[in-house]
Amino acid sequence: MSSVALNIKVDKELKRQADAVFSQIGLSTSAGINIYLKKVVASKGIPFALTTNISDEDDAMEMARTLSRKAINDAW
Repeated sequence: MSSVALNIKVDKELKRQADAVFSQIGLSTSAGINIYLKKVVASKGIPFALTTNISDEDDAMEMARTLSRKAINDAW
């Protein structure tokens, strides 16, 4: 199997934490990413649920911020 380079940008701290986890289980970060990509292909999608956990309170706070911004903009 031939290999190609994959250049991605990730948060510095996220990479540091992921490197530490992969190291603890005896994998290089490259091997860990390859395992993830193989799982994506095998499952034909993201191999875990992608959900939002927005509560009613979060919705209310966002609505309040939106209305406040609108009121401020309307005042100008």
